[in-house]
Amino acid sequence: MMRTAARVVIVTLALAGPSRASAQGKPAAREIAFIANGQDGTVTLLDVRARAVIGAIDVNPAHAVGDGPGARNYAQDTDVSPDGRTLYVSRGYLGDVAAFDIASGRLLWRCPLETGRADHMTLTADGRYLFVSAMMDDRVYRINTATGGLAGYIETGHYPHDNKVSHDGRLLYNTSIGDIASLPRKTSITPTPGIQVYPFQLTIVDVASLNVVSRT
Repeated sequence: MMRTAARVVIVTLALAGPSRASAQGKPAAREIAFIANGQDGTVTLLDVRARAVIGAIDVNPAHAVGDGPGARNYAQDTDVSPDGRTLYVSRGYLGDVAAFDIASGRLLWRCPLETGRADHMTLTADGRYLFVSAMMDDRVYRINTATGGLAGYIETGHYPHDNKVSHDGRLLYNTSIGDIASLPRKTSITPTPGIQVYPFQLTIVDVASLNVVSRT
């Protein structure tokens, strides 16, 4: 059984094909949903209007095996480049982010994070950087999408989770989910019933400098 990641990315792409071309001979634009199948290690492409599957990309073509917290996960989150050509996937248990050519499904690059779980990520509006949570390391990494190389990181709260960039592109917002019984602890602290050892935290960061603006 396939399980999806927590987020579905929907973008508008121009897909060529004689039955889909406009009267002027240009490819017709269609809304395509990219659905991450965590256990299966694939991303399904769904035509939103037709509600029909039009393809899939194998995002674990080497069939690598990893381990981590929660259900088996090889496709945690997805983003698509502004030009609609490149798919980015945080590959949960593999602890990395990988980029794929959407047209061919070819792996373009992978960026190892050396973490137990690569979690949620977000793409800057200009498509230049990805921010991805290294959940087991209390960090968010910035990745250069042109090269697949690391471009710095941010120290976050415990178990960083979701990431969002402000509308003006200046600020990154990261939420950490604190102490969760199903996840391994990083310390030997024994929690007191009713008291949270690791609090929830919102970390706000300057996108350009990676300086922390505030922690709440």
